[in-house]
Amino acid sequence: MLAERLDMNLPELLLGSPRPRVVGILGSGGKTATISLLARELASLGARVLVSTSTKVHPFPDFPRLDDLSALPAALSSPGVVFFGRQMEAEDKLTGPDRFDLSALRKLADVILIEADGARGRPLKVHLPHDPVLPPGVDLALMLLGASALGHP
Repeated sequence: MLAERLDMNLPELLLGSPRPRVVGILGSGGKTATISLLARELASLGARVLVSTSTKVHPFPDFPRLDDLSALPAALSSPGVVFFGRQMEAEDKLTGPDRFDLSALRKLADVILIEADGARGRPLKVHLPHDPVLPPGVDLALMLLGASALGHP
């Protein structure tokens, strides 16, 4: 069970068994930076990592971006990180696919990281009913909180 393994570091937890294959990241205080760091760490351990969003995110400059599902198998044929989504026309942000079919995506990647909440740069945010939802099939949700909300850098 996951709860019995919380003494592990996060990459070990995500690559262990049983494996939480789809992770939703919510809250505030560095979701994009956390996803970027975690995805690179997982890839360095030999994982095929798919990153996406159910909201809008700033681009991940280090990750190739694909918006065609048929191109994902080749892009994820070896360890590494790929962002699945598209460039928004009016903003310098990315958005995820129109619909998440996690059953198809699970077969392509070892770990899927989904940014699922927009905090607009605030250090503290509570997920509200009108916020983007976690797609059905998420195995693990991580809630982040910016340390500055607690008076720390």
